Order: sequence, then structure tokens, then C-alpha cells
Amino acid sequence: METFEATGIASVARERNCPLIDMDARQPVHVIVEDGVAIQSLEVCPEVVEYDVVVSIPVMKTHMHTVVTLAVKNMKGCLWRRTKVDLHMLPQIEDMDDKTLNIAIADMSSVLRPHLSIIDGTTGMEGLGQAPGRLRNSIWLWQGSIHSQWMPLPARSWG
Repeated sequence: METFEATGIASVARERNCPLIDMDARQPVHVIVEDGVAIQSLEVCPEVVEYDVVVSIPVMKTHMHTVVTLAVKNMKGCLWRRTKVDLHMLPQIEDMDDKTLNIAIADMSSVLRPHLSIIDGTTGMEGLGQAPGRLRNSIWLWQGSIHSQWMPLPARSWG
């Protein structure tokens, strides 16, 4: 919650009567991953299964293992506390060339599916993560839902 205060998000949320939640404050919900290849279950923050609508609003970033991180990877934030790290620690799956992390993220996405995703591509990040990464300006927002195709939305020009 300190980050929300430091960035000004908390102030805007108060002005608009929009509650901010600490998704790790409550006990997790155990969710079965049917037909999971790398993982068979997940511990998720309860809000993600209790709310009627889940909207994912990630920034566009490159990723050393998965090329880019978009709406699917952003949903990893719904995993409870340090269980997010567990996906990186899985052993290689026998007779599969794909990275286990990629398979686990695909398994995760079968149960953590936002109703709407809006990818903020106005400022993206490229490189090997947040610390060594470089900011890149763009002019696109992307939106899509589980029932539609992705479409670009011009955000603004950078003149």
C-alpha cells in the first residue's frame, strides 16, 4: 500500500471512492488446474474468484523467457504471496523441450482469466527485467477480452 501512496494512486482512489486492496492480506483460495501439465493446483488471492469482473491492466514489457509479458503474465500477480516464485522453480518436464515456466504460465492462464485486458503500450519496458530494463515510448493501447480479438487503440502521438 506504500507504493500506492508514493505514486499518487491512493490519492486518486480516495477522490473517486475506489477502494484499494492488499491481495495478500487474506488467506488464499486453493484452485484446481484441470488438465494442468506443469502444475495441478494454485493458491490464489481470494478476490480474483470472488469478484464478478476482473480487469488486467499490464504495461507492455519484453521478457527473457517468454519474449513479452502481457495480460497473461500480469495475472501472475493474483497468485498468493510468494507462490509467484514457485513457477520459476519447477523441474523440467520429461520429454518436453518447452521451458517449464512457459508451460506453467499456460496452465495458470487456464484458471486465471481476466474478463478484459487493457495493455498499456504507451510506455513499454525492454531488456532483462525492471532493474536493467529500458523504457520505450510508443503510441498504443491494446484491449481484448476472452470473447473478442485483440485490437490496437491509438493512445496519442508523441510529438
